Amino acid sequence: MTPLVRAGVPETGPRTANASRIRNVSFNAAIIGNSTIQLISPERLDVPTGMRFVQLSVPGTGPMEQVAILRRLFTVRGEGIKAIVIGLETSWCEASRERRTANPFPFGLYDDDPLTYVRWLFRMDTLEFLVRRLRLVAGLERPARPDGYRDYEVGRGRDASGSQEIASVPMAPPTEGRPAATEALRSILDMTPASTRIVLVHPPVFVHTPSRATAEDLRIIAACKAALQALARRRPMTETVDFWVESELSTDRRLFLDHHHYRQPIAVLIEAAIATALTR
Repeated sequence: MTPLVRAGVPETGPRTANASRIRNVSFNAAIIGNSTIQLISPERLDVPTGMRFVQLSVPGTGPMEQVAILRRLFTVRGEGIKAIVIGLETSWCEASRERRTANPFPFGLYDDDPLTYVRWLFRMDTLEFLVRRLRLVAGLERPARPDGYRDYEVGRGRDASGSQEIASVPMAPPTEGRPAATEALRSILDMTPASTRIVLVHPPVFVHTPSRATAEDLRIIAACKAALQALARRRPMTETVDFWVESELSTDRRLFLDHHHYRQPIAVLIEAAIATALTR
């Protein structure tokens, strides 16, 4: 007999699947962000930290979407979440308050209002998810990994030596001024239970040649990171891991798929730094 309930979620995009993963009580730690933090492995963080991580990153999102995911996470799980890792990439350094991502996001699935949630359930894309959920229950579809991990290198090869040159793109954020996302980060820090450890990660970007960024570019980047890190220092049990610097790693094209997406060797280094910050 087919069970009425089958654990897991179907292999769908994380925009909808993460709404279900948030309710999975087998996890007590989470990774939040977009594709620039996607390669961080929950499994590789579990062992050194003694926690159970779930990947809740959603490609193509920015601070607004990530705050919505975190708000729902803490509404549902509260102090059951022991740690969160948040990727603060370049979109967190934009001065505009009107930033919108090009990809639609189902905010209603992460809303605390039951009526809003139900309305989103009847949207066409969500109904498609429900059909796939029924196929999963019937054993007709394979479930996604419970921890939400997706390796974007799969199918693209591990050796970058034969890949075409990565385009040279300025390292600086697109606008100058007080980053609007400082308010988003402030709301995250304020909503997070005092017992929860936080690690803020500045992921690396590829720099085509050493010293490619101008002095003005570097000043804007430094000011942005300083504003975000100043907020972090206000809260105990909050650490920062900064890989958004010009270094031997950032200038080695073999370690990047493109300007913003690094490969597994860098992911392993970031994971080690995160584990150190969480166990310090």
